[in-house]
Amino acid sequence: SPSRTKRSDGCANHVALKLSLTEDLSADSFPAFRARYTVTLAGKHDLGLLAAFLTMRSDGTLDRDVDFNGATFPAGTPLESSFRFNSYRLTYRYLLFDSPKFQFRAGVSAKVRDAAIRLEGGEQESENTDLGFVPLLSFSATWFAHPSLRVVLDGDTLAAPQGRAEDVLLAAVLPL
Repeated sequence: SPSRTKRSDGCANHVALKLSLTEDLSADSFPAFRARYTVTLAGKHDLGLLAAFLTMRSDGTLDRDVDFNGATFPAGTPLESSFRFNSYRLTYRYLLFDSPKFQFRAGVSAKVRDAAIRLEGGEQESENTDLGFVPLLSFSATWFAHPSLRVVLDGDTLAAPQGRAEDVLLAAVLPL
């Protein structure tokens, strides 16, 4: 939705429109990769590493000017964009409940996010980067439904006034 802003050149009532990299531009399907390694120490302490890589590219032409990160891209300019959101986590969890049918672990994760949005077109390009640390609460619940089937609910999440982060997985695990 449009919002009224005051530009740095003093023009009041400038209408700033949001740009969607998937709705205003054409985005292709893209793979996302992640790798996780967890080790259990002394039977109750889990220590894990996770690396998740996400990059999305899109392109197109808009019928309006786009102001992005100090650069103005005139209407009709063919645009190319990329969105990167890589995540690295170090996780510690403690086994709080353990029975033959159910296990529950809780702990914390230290997440480092490496994000960037890049827009280029015509003779211009601009990139907005964000590298930051995010503390998260971490949990894992495992139900041993059958000798050859486990159901796992696993996640890292936290909400704060600055925003929220959540990465939750529900999976069925079968032996190979």
